[in-house]
Amino acid sequence: MGTESQRFHGVLLEAEQFDSYGGWVLDSCFETDMGSAYLMAHGLGRVVEDAESVFGLSTSGSYDVWVRTKDWVPDGHPGQFQVLVDGMTLPQVLGADGCDWHWQSAGTLSLEAGMHRIALHDLTGFDGRCDAICIVESGFVPPEEGLGVNRPWRRAMLGLPNEPIDGGTYDLVVVGGGVPAAAAAIAAARNDLAVALICDRPVLGGNASSEVGLGPRGYKTPIVEKMIERKDDSSLGVEAMVAAELNIDFYPNERVYDCQMDGSRILSVDARNLITGVETRFAARSFVDASGKGALAKLSGAEIRTGREGKEEFGESLAPDEPDDMHHGHTLLYHVGMADEPFEFPDVPWATEVSKDFACLAGQMGKLSEDNQPGPCKGEPSSAIAAKAANVKAMAKLAAGVKRDHMFPPEEVIKLFPGTHFWEYGQFLDMDEPGNEEYTRDYLMRALYGTMANVKAAMPEKYANLQFEWLHHVPATGEYCRIMGDTIVTENDVRDHTEFPDTVVMNSDPFCLHYPGDKDYNFRLGSWVYDMRDNEPYEIPFSSLYSKNIDNLMMAGKQISVSRVVGSSTKVMANGAQHGLAVGCAASLMSKYDVNPRQIGQEHLDELRERIKAVSRQ
Repeated sequence: MGTESQRFHGVLLEAEQFDSYGGWVLDSCFETDMGSAYLMAHGLGRVVEDAESVFGLSTSGSYDVWVRTKDWVPDGHPGQFQVLVDGMTLPQVLGADGCDWHWQSAGTLSLEAGMHRIALHDLTGFDGRCDAICIVESGFVPPEEGLGVNRPWRRAMLGLPNEPIDGGTYDLVVVGGGVPAAAAAIAAARNDLAVALICDRPVLGGNASSEVGLGPRGYKTPIVEKMIERKDDSSLGVEAMVAAELNIDFYPNERVYDCQMDGSRILSVDARNLITGVETRFAARSFVDASGKGALAKLSGAEIRTGREGKEEFGESLAPDEPDDMHHGHTLLYHVGMADEPFEFPDVPWATEVSKDFACLAGQMGKLSEDNQPGPCKGEPSSAIAAKAANVKAMAKLAAGVKRDHMFPPEEVIKLFPGTHFWEYGQFLDMDEPGNEEYTRDYLMRALYGTMANVKAAMPEKYANLQFEWLHHVPATGEYCRIMGDTIVTENDVRDHTEFPDTVVMNSDPFCLHYPGDKDYNFRLGSWVYDMRDNEPYEIPFSSLYSKNIDNLMMAGKQISVSRVVGSSTKVMANGAQHGLAVGCAASLMSKYDVNPRQIGQEHLDELRERIKAVSRQ
């Protein structure tokens, strides 16, 4: 519900605060990209139900209605919608003017003092998006914001305080909501620390959550097995485990955007609620960055690496000859099925730039945690594709059975295997550059919509009823950066099973390296290396789990201190949970002895190992 601003006659309505979303979905993935959460008409080609809310005005008069929106394919205008006030449709079609995020006029109307009803009315079913609506006296134009928002103006319009409110002081603040973050919080809580777990999603699990649904792989101890268990409602076991810990305060939908420092020590972090806009400051003795994006590390000035090291730096066989900026991209997960009646998928000419004539929906999810599934393809039945995929999987089992180094021939894998992650884009984009993450997700949506249209057009009788049963708008994010510690674990350390003096946990899994470069379809991988080594677990030293230059910052998950080659293995979620258990236990020793992580590794390593062992068995 919107309330009138005291500065002038008018109201600012944040779409994420609407009373009912109807068929629209909340998209809060890109707040760092464009400044806000927003509503999106993610109908997969079917028009969605209206989102609705109410607002009040104290004065009758003529009001202009401004909508902050985006034409997400400027030369195709797929996401069109209109605004209704008290059932009256405003004349301007929104999301079709070729512009990125901006304030677009929806029209002018006369309104009486009192309460009014407002609605977002989808016209296409293809991801129209609305961030906010400003209803103001005629003649006032909202300040143009571009990729970002005018935060002071919005605070004033919404009546929010200018400074963060006090969120209290904790022993440990964990930034992130994936399995590694939750593991760190649980380990610390079970060692009697007061923990704030700050997550920018509504649910826990990260790439394994019900919003995305990948199956966690890696080294699994008993507690990690419980964390990654998929429940009947699609949630992970870790959600109930966090809820049951009295020492954990869980803050969902909160994105860390700033921190306060004392020299090389973090004092506190500021987080913004993605629904209400309220900002809160959390203080702590120690901090863990398990965000997957180095969110806190970047704010604090921690030393970070992005891209790939060249072969010369560490002598790694899988490194490129020269260093570059490549990283893993993002993937969208989806599932297709047959409707009860024919479904005419709308024309998507705005998708042809990326999809061209690609007509294969292999790589879908069977269900959450069940990836790499065959799907409808032009000219070849699903059974044949499934047989080829089974052949590739048999190769993997053979390689593991004989315990030898193994890499699939890239061309054979890309041709035969229905890899979920073969749908990938953004490997050379700077994900810190505003707009790039949303663009990457949108590019993949265009590719999948175009592919669906191509499959149905190629075999109209067979696939008349074919539809997307779901297509997640939350991307499965790839690795992007690594936080540097006192030790950088390299490919040779993993292959040679280096025995580190400060080993605290084990990891497993192959080196899994994705390479762009499909000559026709740039939303598809060009090749893939899945090197199983000797298939044995390897050691992770504690000195790769804390920042080398920020005194009280530790890390877990895909951003620990390793080379990019090793990061392709350590990044999987059960591995990250091992890191989380280690740093959560380390935080308890930091509080006990009033020392930093480096001192823990030098002076209290045996006690740290005992605590990790104890919590791992729980």
